[in-house]
Parts: sequence; C-alpha cells; structure tokens
Amino acid sequence: MSITVKIPAQLRGVTGGESEVEVEGGTVGEALDAVFDQHHELRERITDDGSLRRFVNVYVSGEDIRFRDGLDTALADGDEVTILPAVAGGQQNNSAASSAPARIPCPRLRLGHFPVLPRPGAAGSGSNALAS
Repeated sequence: MSITVKIPAQLRGVTGGESEVEVEGGTVGEALDAVFDQHHELRERITDDGSLRRFVNVYVSGEDIRFRDGLDTALADGDEVTILPAVAGGQQNNSAASSAPARIPCPRLRLGHFPVLPRPGAAGSGSNALAS
C-alpha cells in the first residue's frame, strides 16, 4: 500500500531536499524503514537504538502514534505519516550576549491537548460580560 511520509524542512538536507517520500508499508515502522532505505542519514537523525528519539514526534493523518500503537501503528493505503521534530530554545540578538545560544524554557504543546475553559455565562464561570 502506498504511504506518503512528509519530511520537515529541518531534515530535508538528508533527503536531497525532498519534502515527501512515497513508500510501501503496513505499519509506521515499516514505512519509516522504507524511507531509511532510501535516505540512510535520516535514520541516524531521528532514531536511537531502533526506536524514535524522544524529541521526534510522528503523526498518522494528524494523530500522534504515541497514543496509538507506536511504530506498530497500522497504516491504510493513502495514509500520510508526518515526522515532526520538537522545536525549543532560541538565541539572543544582543551584542553583549555570549556566542553560545540561549536556552529558553518552552512548554511542550501536543496536538489536540487544549485547556478546558468554562463557557461564558455557565454556572461558576465568574463574570458574564462575554455572554451578551
């Protein structure tokens, strides 16, 4: 079955600039192995001892595989697998700053995880100013 694996910009240097790779595979692990067969350096960038590095997120049609069956997550013909390395940190633009990049704490957000807020006007929601 044909699977599209989407490659993020920060990893395209090891795929010859390709943003998508078409592969065959019945699971996420099989699809990634097929990509690694074509682009050997990608395996070193996103895996460690056969499993995904902890800062690498993989989604199947928008759903995080960690909440499914991980690398054993089944794929259907036409599914899209997206590789998305976590991004954090930054660098100060201050001439007095050291040459080392600044380490800025950044809360990790996950797709589909949003705080639950009371509706305006609901019992216990406080001010009702937004209800009108």
